[in-house]
Amino acid sequence: MKGDKTKLLRGDGADPEVFVEVAEILEVGDITISRETYDDTTFDSPDGYEEVGGGKKKVDPIDLKVKYKKDATTAALLRADIDSDEPVNYQIHWPDVPPTKKQIKALVTKIVMSTPQYENVTETFTFTPSGKIIPVA
Repeated sequence: MKGDKTKLLRGDGADPEVFVEVAEILEVGDITISRETYDDTTFDSPDGYEEVGGGKKKVDPIDLKVKYKKDATTAALLRADIDSDEPVNYQIHWPDVPPTKKQIKALVTKIVMSTPQYENVTETFTFTPSGKIIPVA
């Protein structure tokens, strides 16, 4: 499956929540779920090997790179999200059939604007998730 046609949508927080597509996406960064471990080794651990137990799980921050458009409505909402202390719901829709859809609750924690000489001016938004990624029906 190719990544083109992947979409990111932003929720409006209403009930029922309406999601609006973020336009002109160039790249959705890696989505990584990681887990902490703790040392569970004892003097009786078999063959002298370390043993670990499972700790908290987390979704690592996700970067979204878009073409910069000063007046783009949804990008303006993402820019405003960095000032919010409350996480916002976002959905990612992949182009497989039937489409895979996932939802995350996240804070926008960083915005980077890049201005290369011979390419598009871009903005990269870093989303720091709160909680787990959930499937969307």
